[in-house]
Parts: sequence; structure tokens; C-alpha cells
Amino acid sequence: MKKNLSLLLASLVIAGAVTLTVPFLHAQPANNPTPKPPVMEATPAMHAALKDLQHAREALIHARKAFGGHRVAALKAVDQAIVEVKEGIAYPEEKH
Repeated sequence: MKKNLSLLLASLVIAGAVTLTVPFLHAQPANNPTPKPPVMEATPAMHAALKDLQHAREALIHARKAFGGHRVAALKAVDQAIVEVKEGIAYPEEKH
């Protein structure tokens, strides 16, 4: 179970890093006249990340052991990540 929790948390970290870097990979230099790609490309990734975080939250809630307080800490981190992703999804398109 501890190994599964570690794998789950590692997967969430990787998914979050990928999700957060997608907009930066598409960014164009300020002096480049090439238009930026549509911002909406990141929205499916953000929704997928939200769904993954919600599944991770459920898994943490149903874990049978406390894991020395790490389960509670992970649950708090996932809750904060859910808030951030929801705010990112709701962020006005013109400010991207």
C-alpha cells in the first residue's frame, strides 16, 4: 500500500508538472510576430489533471493507515492542487 501511495503521488507530481509546463512550451518570444497558439489547448489537460487529482483524493481518503501523517499531508496537498487547477480553468482567457 505504501508503494502504491508513493507511485500515486509521484504520478501526480509528474502530471502536474506536465500540465503546468504545457502553456510555457507554446509561448512565443515577445519580438516574434508569429501568433500564439490558442490557449484552449491547455483546457483538456487541466480538466484531465483535475479528474486525476479527484481520484487521488478519493484514494487517500480510503487509505487504511495514516502512514505517519504523510497521508494527511498528501491529502492537504491534493486539496490545494485541486483549488489551483480549478482556478486555472476559470482564469480569463484574455489573460493567458
